[in-house]
Amino acid sequence: MAIKNSRLTQDRLKEVLSYCPLTGVFTSKLNRTNVKIGQVLGCLKLDGYIQMQIDNIVYPAHRLAFLYMEGDLDDMTDHIDGDKSNNIFSNLRRIQPSENNKNQPRYSNNKTGVTGVCRPTHSDKWLAQIRTGNKNIYLGYHDTLFDAVCARKSAEIKYGFHANHGR
Repeated sequence: MAIKNSRLTQDRLKEVLSYCPLTGVFTSKLNRTNVKIGQVLGCLKLDGYIQMQIDNIVYPAHRLAFLYMEGDLDDMTDHIDGDKSNNIFSNLRRIQPSENNKNQPRYSNNKTGVTGVCRPTHSDKWLAQIRTGNKNIYLGYHDTLFDAVCARKSAEIKYGFHANHGR
């Protein structure tokens, strides 16, 4: 989510908010309508991210953390532990979109418990596959779930997937 037409600077952010990198919490530095100095700010969205409004523009808190700490609004941020509401600075890292895809949670409709492993209805074997660089790579059909999982996990290591991928 790119922040378009934002004029928010690090100086302005630090004028209105405090950020604690050890807790990931933003607090107000100003009294405003319905907001007091020291009040914790942010609203948890349905998608799991925390957001807040500054000067009538809504920002994701994890991007504000980078502006506060490093001086720029980062365009792509990964929550290392997969918890989208955990904005502790050591839990955030700058990445490219292709890297972000290597640290995704397991889909809720996954039946095997392992990303990239399934048992197609037309087969009595287990299929392992992985997607990287916009390319599906088939890792073969396997007689056992264990063998398919091993093939998938080996491919995750080979292609540089994050250890939390598929959690």
